[in-house]
Amino acid sequence: MNHTLAMRCAWLLLVCLSCFCCDRASKHETGGSYRLRGRLENKTSGWIFLSTSEGDEFILRDSSAIRPDGSFLFEGKMSPGEISRLSLDEHNGLFFVLDAGAIDVSADANDLAATGAVQGSPESGLLRQLMDAVEKTRREQSALERQFAINQIAGNSDSLLYLQESFLRLQARRSRDIKDFIRENPRSFVAAFAASALLDRREEQAFIDSMLTVFNETIPDSRYVRELNTWSEGRISLAPGAPAPEIELPQMDGTPLALSSLRGKYVLIDFWASWCGPCRKENPEVVRLYNRYNDKGFEIYGVSLDESRDQWRNAIQQDGLPWRHVCDLKGAAGVAVQLYDVQTIPKTLLLDREGQIIAQDLRGAALAEKLRELFPE
Repeated sequence: MNHTLAMRCAWLLLVCLSCFCCDRASKHETGGSYRLRGRLENKTSGWIFLSTSEGDEFILRDSSAIRPDGSFLFEGKMSPGEISRLSLDEHNGLFFVLDAGAIDVSADANDLAATGAVQGSPESGLLRQLMDAVEKTRREQSALERQFAINQIAGNSDSLLYLQESFLRLQARRSRDIKDFIRENPRSFVAAFAASALLDRREEQAFIDSMLTVFNETIPDSRYVRELNTWSEGRISLAPGAPAPEIELPQMDGTPLALSSLRGKYVLIDFWASWCGPCRKENPEVVRLYNRYNDKGFEIYGVSLDESRDQWRNAIQQDGLPWRHVCDLKGAAGVAVQLYDVQTIPKTLLLDREGQIIAQDLRGAALAEKLRELFPE
């Protein structure tokens, strides 16, 4: 089972829609004007906050005093179709789409999310539809994760295999549902947001490119479309024959090790982590292959996604991994993880002696077969 980074960091949308971050000012391009009026029940004073999504966090845009009758008002200019949040505090918020024009919001202050109603923003209805679908799948995923952890501790290999297959089916269904939503709403800012934030960009590259062509015609001013265009124009090719981007990260003792320093050998870049069950399960076979071919010119450059040095060190020792290891202890935010657009682990790239990519995601029998080809007896 591919152990997705989402399993470690939660799903990007739900991270965004559950964490209210306001530690820096927002920067927005001039766009359309909006007028957001609202009224709260059970609230006659205090402040309400308006924030918008940027990357994987929500950034404070404005605040408004709540009048004695529960009303409040926000006015300003914005980029069109921004995923936004009205909140009274970190845990009590309502998500909607801020678009140009007049928007009316009503809610009970005791629970904005459950009682909030948004008028004048059809996109907000689509956002709710998407959120409900993602949340449903997230609950199913969490249940599978709990069962996987229980059975892993108990050593129930048959159950683990079943749970792995169930997880893969769930991931496939999630991706299929999100793509269906995007196809059905080609003029929606929410669909562009979903394409930008919720899909594995490398695995769904062809689909995203096809929808980007549509988005550039239908909603070219969307910030999410601009983000996708930037990604499309600047993405690094990891296709066979392309040079592997340079990585230089600290080893266990803190000294840096550059990927390019291993030129002259066939190198397997191995993205893994101590907490990744499938990675650890594959390690004995990788150790066997390393011991067999290392003297012939085969090396492994292990890039850990750990955030704990002790857990990283313990996993290396427990699994007896004799190759080169690096880690910046930044998890999914690590430099190499971002550079190589790593969405799932275990993930591998095999390089030739000149540092060019031969293949990706060779594991198990496929890796053994490729090494036999490279190092004939």
